[in-house]
Amino acid sequence: MTDETNPAEFKDDAAVTAEPIVIPIVEKVDTYPVKVLVKSPKELATSLYWVGTRDDSPHEMVSVAGIMFQRETDPPREGRDGEQYRERLRGGLARLTAAQVELIKKKVVKKVYQGKFLRNTDDVHFVPTGSEIPLARYLYMVRVQDRMPPNFRDPRSEAPEAMAKES
Repeated sequence: MTDETNPAEFKDDAAVTAEPIVIPIVEKVDTYPVKVLVKSPKELATSLYWVGTRDDSPHEMVSVAGIMFQRETDPPREGRDGEQYRERLRGGLARLTAAQVELIKKKVVKKVYQGKFLRNTDDVHFVPTGSEIPLARYLYMVRVQDRMPPNFRDPRSEAPEAMAKES
C-alpha cells in the first residue's frame, strides 16, 4: 500500500486495497493535574478611564502597562447627515480592570525622563543623574463618572491633574 492519502492521486485505483486501521487501546494514561482558573465577575469588571498625556509632556504618546496614553485622539464619527468626520478629543478612553489600574500605578512610578529620553529605573543600565523627571508628572488617568462635564475631552479645556504632583 502506498503512503498517499488522497485516492484521486493514485495512478492505479485497482491496485489499492482497503486495509483496516488498527488503533491500539491504551490501558493506562499518565495524567497531570490541570488547574483551571476561573475569574470571578469582580476580577473581570471594568471601569471606564480617561487617560492621556498633559500638554507639557515631552512626548505626545506613551505606553504604560500596555495602555496608550495620548495627548489627543481623532476617532471617526458619523454626523447627522450621515457623513463621517473627525473631531479632535483630549486623551483617550480605556476600559480597565482593577488589576490593570494597579499595574499602571506600579509601572508609571518606575519610568522617568532623562532629558528627552524615557528610561525605566529597573533597567540595569540606568544611572541616576539627579535631573530625572517622573513620567507620572505628565500623565493623567481619571475614572469617568456619571456626571462628567459634557466637554471634558475638549482639547481647548484645561488638562486634568497629573498622576504625580511636583514636590
